[in-house]
Amino acid sequence: MVDRPDRPAPRFPAGSEGTVTSAIGSTLDRWVTGRGTLIVCGGARGADIIAAEQGLARGADAWLLIAIPEADHLAGSVELPGTDWADRYRNLRRRCPTWFQDDELPPLQPGEDPFERNNEWSLRVGIAQAPPHQLFVLAVWDGAGADGPGGTSHLLERARAAGATVETIHPRTGTAS
Repeated sequence: MVDRPDRPAPRFPAGSEGTVTSAIGSTLDRWVTGRGTLIVCGGARGADIIAAEQGLARGADAWLLIAIPEADHLAGSVELPGTDWADRYRNLRRRCPTWFQDDELPPLQPGEDPFERNNEWSLRVGIAQAPPHQLFVLAVWDGAGADGPGGTSHLLERARAAGATVETIHPRTGTAS
């Protein structure tokens, strides 16, 4: 996610949005994203919203799989004062099928994290929808450990274990690896 302005150690500063958008677009072009492509994301500000927008602009479909109830998602993962992230999210909601864990999956078990479960859910949906051996996972990540459960490192670990082609984009430089 794009950092809040008060984040002590910046990871995805707001000033990097243009660089990240360009890098995501380049990756989607290289992957020949268009009709018949499905983008699955968690609908958070930053990479999720950018990837969905970039995919839709190329004719792909985008599905939003949301980890927590919408009001909580908006407050914690989308809204950022002085930005248009909430408007962009709402625009995606009008254009994209959206599912919420609470409506689609059994109740969380004690000790189960909704964000880790969302990573697993997103991968299962991607595997089910992708042609054989054509699951691609793109993440904007600085390589640092997660701030909590269900972070990007967890997603990438699970994606690699599932045999996905994985690419990361550094949020401050736009460098792909």
